[in-house]
Amino acid sequence: METNEMPIIKNIDELVLTDLRRDALTILEAGYQAIVTERVINEHVSIDGNIMRVKNKAADINLSDYKRVFFIGIGKCAFDAGAVFEKMLGDKITDGIIIDVKGGVLKKLRSHVGTHPLPSEENVAVTRSIVDLLKGTTEEDLIMVVISGGGSSLLCLPHELNCETLSRFTEELMRRGATIAELNTVRKHLSEIQGGQFAKLVYPSPMIAFIFSDVPGNDIGMIASGPTVMDETTKEDAENILAKYDVLKACAAPDCEILETPKERKYFENVENMLILTNLNALVAMQAKARELGYMATIASDSLEGEAREIGVKLVAKMKGKRKTCMLYGGETIVTFEKKIKEKSNEKPDEKDEDSIGGNVGEKIEEKSEEKNKNAQGGRNQEASLGVLATIPPDLVFVAAASDGWDNTDVAGAICDSVLFEEAKRLSVDVNEYLDAHNSYDFFKKVGGHIKTGRMGSNVSDLYFVLSN
Repeated sequence: METNEMPIIKNIDELVLTDLRRDALTILEAGYQAIVTERVINEHVSIDGNIMRVKNKAADINLSDYKRVFFIGIGKCAFDAGAVFEKMLGDKITDGIIIDVKGGVLKKLRSHVGTHPLPSEENVAVTRSIVDLLKGTTEEDLIMVVISGGGSSLLCLPHELNCETLSRFTEELMRRGATIAELNTVRKHLSEIQGGQFAKLVYPSPMIAFIFSDVPGNDIGMIASGPTVMDETTKEDAENILAKYDVLKACAAPDCEILETPKERKYFENVENMLILTNLNALVAMQAKARELGYMATIASDSLEGEAREIGVKLVAKMKGKRKTCMLYGGETIVTFEKKIKEKSNEKPDEKDEDSIGGNVGEKIEEKSEEKNKNAQGGRNQEASLGVLATIPPDLVFVAAASDGWDNTDVAGAICDSVLFEEAKRLSVDVNEYLDAHNSYDFFKKVGGHIKTGRMGSNVSDLYFVLSN
């Protein structure tokens, strides 16, 4: 498997309608090339006989010191990473299991395809296989783990919940606007494998985890819900999040048991968590390419958050008066399907008011939202681009793209500018109609602007930038 030198953006030719667009897509391509899984691993890990050297690790690892070496791959780059490590280590690997959204045949490692973003019984079955494989490991065994984006759903072992109920929890939290940190906090306290439970499982075996961050801010305890990391959140934190979004009631699981995660430090003494990829890798490469093209380029934030439909407007507004400039951002926005019409208070709701509308106000709004959006397709990056399209000035280009090439659909995101807006008007395609329906995929499919890469391995959250001529 050779490092990918071919263009990652597959439809550049159809998107390049202006010189500014050409530069924007060249900048984005540089970001994608910087996070190719094989390239990242080869930059951090090398093998010389039985000696494994890891960048930024003080001591080398002598593989001959261990009776057995196990490899576990979790997340959207697990298959690609497994192929690289198998090529490096060969028969030094005793056994291993991979769960990813894609798969294939490897010589030593068992590859499984799971579901994302919602968990499934397939995910649970593979997770149980991982648990069974590692039961009985000792300090004479080495556990190597690759952890990457999507791991929170793919590595799945719910406590006293069936997968259908856990999926409802996940879906409802996303629908109601929970942040990735809130979502993963809840996941950790409903799981028998996350929130440090994986480290407890293999204790006292030494373990090295190579972590690819898809979380804004790169908190390793939140990446894939922190299976190998001592958890700093508490059972009470998870309970408060569930109460904030009223999820227990919505999912008809009022008696769901919330677990406390392992707090004993001994379980983590033999664990080394190595953060080897973040969105800064992509952003720095994009900044360098933008400067090479003659732009004043700045990485404004690597932890951008907010409502997707609003974020593009805010980022474009910051470009007022700037010429030949590129402002770069990494992060993860949300798409909220329900309007929050009032904040929760400590007061008891007025029963008459609730009865007068035939039930809970939020439930009525949700029903209308579901009816309106049941056929909608899109993702947060497409929604961010659509949100700014009607107001973007003629001298700017805005790009929002998923680093893994999958913006909840088979596209990475969208590029937008005034040229695209004029095309929408020519075709009589109403921006606000599609935006209000959260139907950004169909909008860009009709008008143009989709960025297509296919599924990528590495996921470092989303990439946003604004370019001015």
